[in-house]
This record gives sequence, C-alpha cells and structure tokens, in this order.
Amino acid sequence: MKSLRSLWIAVLVLVVILACAPDRSPRPPLVFDPPELPAAQVGVAYEATITVSQNVTPVYWIARAEGALPDGLTLEYNENDNFAKIVGTPTSAGTFKFAVGAACLGTSVNGQMGQKEYVIEVK
Repeated sequence: MKSLRSLWIAVLVLVVILACAPDRSPRPPLVFDPPELPAAQVGVAYEATITVSQNVTPVYWIARAEGALPDGLTLEYNENDNFAKIVGTPTSAGTFKFAVGAACLGTSVNGQMGQKEYVIEVK
C-alpha cells in the first residue's frame, strides 16, 4: 500500500513538472509580408504596411535592423501590434536597402526573432 502511494506521488510530481516546464520546441520562422515594398516618388506621400505572421506568441517589437530608410520616411510601430508602417514623404531619389526586424515574447515558450531585407526605390 505504501509503495502504491509513493508511485502515485511520483507520477503526480512528474505531471506537475511537465505541465509547468517551458516549451522549448522549435518555432516556425517569422514571415514578413509583403515580400517587396512599392516604389516611391520624391515629394509624394508614401505609406506601406509590413505585417509579421507565424508568431506563436505576441509580437512585441518591430524596428529597422540594418541600413537606412529614404530621407523623409519613418518606420512607425505600436507595441504589441503585428505590423508596422513606413510613412512619410521621400525627399531624395535613390535605392535604399534596409532590414526590418521583429521579436516575439518568450514567457513560457521560446520567443521568436527574425528579419527581412527590403528595398525602396525612390524616383
């Protein structure tokens, strides 16, 4: 009888440990959409939305990770949204290469991070 009780306690402890353990399984890569951004024109208002998907936990950060946006454009992001907007009015022509990065919360699961390279051509 005592050994049966000990077995049930061991099983119960194992169940609690497994239920409370963080999930460390691999997460899918984040997907950034659209795959390409539209061209812009000097002196004309521009707006493009970049959406992040395939996130297991909420997105908490989207920002320019590398490179530079065209002068006059900014990346706007509100905390915990799964999208950001590039808005403004470009002031000079050229080809501008940059990367947008995103990160997701990682409370009891592995957080996800990723980035995508973009190009905006300003004519």
